[in-house]
Amino acid sequence: MGQVEVMAYAARVRALLARPEAGGDGPLTAAQVDDVLTDGCALALALEAQCSRLERMIADLAPRADDPDAARLLRTLPPELRGAEGRLETVRSAINAVRSRAGQAV
Repeated sequence: MGQVEVMAYAARVRALLARPEAGGDGPLTAAQVDDVLTDGCALALALEAQCSRLERMIADLAPRADDPDAARLLRTLPPELRGAEGRLETVRSAINAVRSRAGQAV
């Protein structure tokens, strides 16, 4: 999962959270909250899988770090892992914000 998907999800959450409690579009419905939470959880699971895959790749390559090709690939993976972890944190924060808002609306 890339930055584009995460930013699109975060924008969707911001738009949902910006809605007033009443009036205008009306209060959030359970279906709207469920849809956003479901999509967020799916995105978080995909990012967790990506992080796990990158961690496994790092662990597999580390013993061969003296090989130039393995070393070259190994240098690219930690920044990629940090990026995926950052995107995962963004999604988790958005999910928590929706959950908090939904809890207040109940």
